[in-house]
Amino acid sequence: SDYQDASVRVLEADPDSIRKYGAWPWPHAVLARIVGELHAQGAKLVVLDMALDKTDPASPANLAAEIPVGPEFDQTRAAVQSLPSPDMTLAADFTQIAPVTGFELGNSSPSFTPKKTVRFSGSDAHFARTRLFQSASPPLAPLLAASVATGATNLIADSDGVLRRVPLVFRLRGAPVASLDAEALRVAKNLRTLTFHASEPGDIFSGGSGIASLQTTDGDLPT
Repeated sequence: SDYQDASVRVLEADPDSIRKYGAWPWPHAVLARIVGELHAQGAKLVVLDMALDKTDPASPANLAAEIPVGPEFDQTRAAVQSLPSPDMTLAADFTQIAPVTGFELGNSSPSFTPKKTVRFSGSDAHFARTRLFQSASPPLAPLLAASVATGATNLIADSDGVLRRVPLVFRLRGAPVASLDAEALRVAKNLRTLTFHASEPGDIFSGGSGIASLQTTDGDLPT
């Protein structure tokens, strides 16, 4: 079939961007500005492949915490606390566009449980070979609430330290969770759920994951 441009653009923190916006990671106020500019240029979906689980260093709460204790500083502290929050500014800009944010899977105490958007087709034994984690660090609550989807950002290198594949699905406390890439595809294709097919004996596409393909509206996508 004829090639169709999906109109996907990747924004990287290159040297020119660093000179324009400052050192990475960029403040949430800068991210809000970029999201706003993308919306103004016609972007419908934005995927943020970065950690958004910590309050911006320039948030009023963090700045107020640096002000000395004492009644003589109460007025200053109150003024600082009344300033707009960069986190809330970013969340407000999220409402103008369809943002997909990420969370990092780990093995600390269980906390966040993402929405169920993944289902399996095939033997459960094959899906047990996907990487298992016990915890997830979600975006800040207002950013999570304003996101249309959220997926795992983990990258798994081979034993020699080389990254050769990007998993589309993981397991969180035994339940399947989609990667950030998979969730972006789900939103872009307007799908309610992602259907993964298990590998069969001798399947050359499944590698070591036990996942053979992802079902899409354009046919199965080998993983």
